[in-house]
Amino acid sequence: MIKFLRLAAVCGALALAGYPVFANTLRYGGTTPPLTMDPHSTNDFVTASLVRQVYDSLVGLTNDMDIEPGIATAWAPAGENTWRFTIREGVKFHDGTSLTAEDVAFSIMRQKESALYRSMYGQIREAKVVDAKTVDVISQGPDPILPRKMVRLFVMSATWAKANNVEKVPDLGAQGTEAYSLRHANGTGPMRLVLQEPAQRTTFERNRAYWGTFSGNVERAIDTPIASAPTRVSALLSNELDLITDVPLQDIERINGTAGFVVSSAPQQLFMQLEMDGTRDVALDIWDKNGQPLQANPFKDLRVRRAFAHAVDAKLIVDRVMRGQAFVVGTAAAAGFGGYQKDLDVRWPTDVELAKKLLAEAAIPMASSSSSTARCSAT
Repeated sequence: MIKFLRLAAVCGALALAGYPVFANTLRYGGTTPPLTMDPHSTNDFVTASLVRQVYDSLVGLTNDMDIEPGIATAWAPAGENTWRFTIREGVKFHDGTSLTAEDVAFSIMRQKESALYRSMYGQIREAKVVDAKTVDVISQGPDPILPRKMVRLFVMSATWAKANNVEKVPDLGAQGTEAYSLRHANGTGPMRLVLQEPAQRTTFERNRAYWGTFSGNVERAIDTPIASAPTRVSALLSNELDLITDVPLQDIERINGTAGFVVSSAPQQLFMQLEMDGTRDVALDIWDKNGQPLQANPFKDLRVRRAFAHAVDAKLIVDRVMRGQAFVVGTAAAAGFGGYQKDLDVRWPTDVELAKKLLAEAAIPMASSSSSTARCSAT
């Protein structure tokens, strides 16, 4: 695996003019619609960012990627395999019912069974209610980073789930899947779901009974997915939308130069990388320079993988392809990730001659300038 670069994500362009048709309504345009409103059925980035407006996580996450109290106000070890969470009092779901320790325990056990969350929560053996404000989470073995994992553990109402027959996580991959939690929600977050129109728009309203501090003045938010980047930019510049994300790199200067608009960017926890299949004896979709499938997997040889690492000029990708809106990384973590070490964040230097030498040592023939180039597709 070669870590190329971390996006300095151009998160969004904002219309500054006081245009909104309805006072304090935010009209927002993203690239894709949420896949579901069920907080446990997918770990899709776009879906999770919208679901988080409705559902609170057990442990909170600051804008600087540090953990903070959420539904749990405190946590501490209570044995070799156990973490004890203290549950916040006075929290209400959007339907007016009070959140309980039973809801927390139910949510933990429900989300741990989700196929896309088993890598995070699959080692949890039991979520045990100790008393009205305490839940013990017992794992199969010691898990020192469990509290940090809980920033993605969304709390839902056990009673609501049972009443609507969604005690188990619906399978989004199953053909014809339909469940109440896919289009409806009952969380404790700062915004409540008003209407979910799949692939068209999602409407939220401010939760005036929110237990936490509500930042900003948004009373209503309407998310309209627009896949086409030019159309999304046009909708912003024509004041049909107040905010868009995923601004095309080539449009940044134009938007910034338009009166009443500004582009805001921040580092994003997203990597672009080249992954090489070094496990199979015969790799998938790899051909020689004559277009014939290779019978052996060259990426099983460390020298070949190193050659690719030295041959790719990641800085050139940043400058030319990403137009400076990214930066090169040398590790699988970056500032903001737990365990990040700046002194280790050094990428191998670009050295084409060394790459050629390594390929020669591995007996990999190289195409000449007049020959067809070997092709490799990701697997």
